[in-house]
Amino acid sequence: MKPFALALMAAARLSYHLRLSGILSPVVSPAEGRQKDMKKKEPLAREPLARVNLRLPADLWKRAQHHAIDHDLSAQELVRLALEAYLKGAK
Repeated sequence: MKPFALALMAAARLSYHLRLSGILSPVVSPAEGRQKDMKKKEPLAREPLARVNLRLPADLWKRAQHHAIDHDLSAQELVRLALEAYLKGAK
């Protein structure tokens, strides 16, 4: 399996465990809509961000976007979580 796919799976597991522990809010179904809680999201980090361009398989990116939406994350947050989880496990 490709490293990025492994990182996305790690991010999914991390997201699942954070939701179970109550650190992240539960997933809101599309039927309930996001208008219910239109709170402004807090910024990802106070540290400087780097702008990057990546080429990924279209299917992988589409699945990542769907996963992000299903778990109330931005694609940026999902990729950050996946990379952090992957790099933490690579030590």
